Amino acid sequence: MPEFKHRYPVRCPECGLDLTAEDSVLVECSILDQIVSFSSKLDERGWLIDKDNVVTNGYHSNTTCSHCDEALDDHECS
Repeated sequence: MPEFKHRYPVRCPECGLDLTAEDSVLVECSILDQIVSFSSKLDERGWLIDKDNVVTNGYHSNTTCSHCDEALDDHECS
């Protein structure tokens, strides 16, 4: 099974928030037709910190800045 990982800029492109700080990003996952949200952060290289492997397993649907709600998926890095 492929693993899904996401990498973003470490500062929010809209408001400049440090996205490596605790609870700086909000992650949404779609699991069995339900949207589950949890707070997370990025590591120092910009990789999204996963909880319970829901992102790794492909349930990720959206990532936003917890301060300004900027959609970080629009700024994903390769």
